[in-house]
Amino acid sequence: LKEERETLEKENVFLRKAVTKYRDEMQKQMSTTIRQVMDDTQSVHQQKISEIMTQQKTWHNEINELRSALQHLRGKERKKRDTLLTRAREIATLKGLLNMKDVEHNIK
Repeated sequence: LKEERETLEKENVFLRKAVTKYRDEMQKQMSTTIRQVMDDTQSVHQQKISEIMTQQKTWHNEINELRSALQHLRGKERKKRDTLLTRAREIATLKGLLNMKDVEHNIK
């Protein structure tokens, strides 16, 4: 009975060590897996953030190009308007002078 008890105690110690070793190994694997998943997730997030930043820069550049084009068009419109106003003034002045000549001619 004593021998059987010693054998059972040895087996119990052996099994406890095996269970502890197995548990420690499983925890280690779980930690590694969790760390890997977190790293992968972080990597994916960093990649997405990078893509968003690149897209934002592209949009910013396009907006600046559109602003420049709009300012250029406004400048052209302003020049055309100024030219038309100048011509209209010249025509009005010429008409005024013609009218004055008619008046002078009629007076004479």
